[in-house]
Amino acid sequence: MPFLDEIVNVINEAWESNLPSYIPNDMQSRFNGIVETVIEPTEDGNKVKKYPAIVNLSGDAVVDENRYSMIDIDDEFGLSIYHRVESIVNTQQLKQGFGDYASDMVELANMASIVVAFRDKSNIIAHQFEAYLKDILPNRYKHSKNGKVIQTTVIMPGNSNFDKIQLLQREYSEVEVNYPELVFFEMKYTLKSVWKTGCFASA
Repeated sequence: MPFLDEIVNVINEAWESNLPSYIPNDMQSRFNGIVETVIEPTEDGNKVKKYPAIVNLSGDAVVDENRYSMIDIDDEFGLSIYHRVESIVNTQQLKQGFGDYASDMVELANMASIVVAFRDKSNIIAHQFEAYLKDILPNRYKHSKNGKVIQTTVIMPGNSNFDKIQLLQREYSEVEVNYPELVFFEMKYTLKSVWKTGCFASA
């Protein structure tokens, strides 16, 4: 979807703005965008390691404009969140009535947000974090062009996975789970977007 990154930014901005109502004001947080799994050789060259990272067009793992790195588990931050695109399903919406024909495009983007937190800094356990994030998750997004709405998106929360060990093994190849205070869970959500065919050529 052309505006997938923008929608994730809207979600992150809503969480960053509203989560301070639930967590300590002095706690450092970071809200990352859409990541990919990076696979590269270890320093000795005998194995490969995997980790989540935002990858730029040059193929570099980017944290921000000045740093190139993986998204790691860092207790400097009481909360870190990043997002994944799991799958995208496309269809067309039919006009209702005589001589039905395909009109609007419909896309279902199945997404996941990975939440990394430290309960000793946040004073919140995993399922409470999940409840707060769902509570302040935006439910709609609209993108306009020349004053006309060309895409509407409904944001719907889905299932959550609290199996910390399984998730850590999936996301990282080298991680020592020596933080009993670590919160690590996945919250899925769906973006249902509808737009007119041909609207994105010059959007």
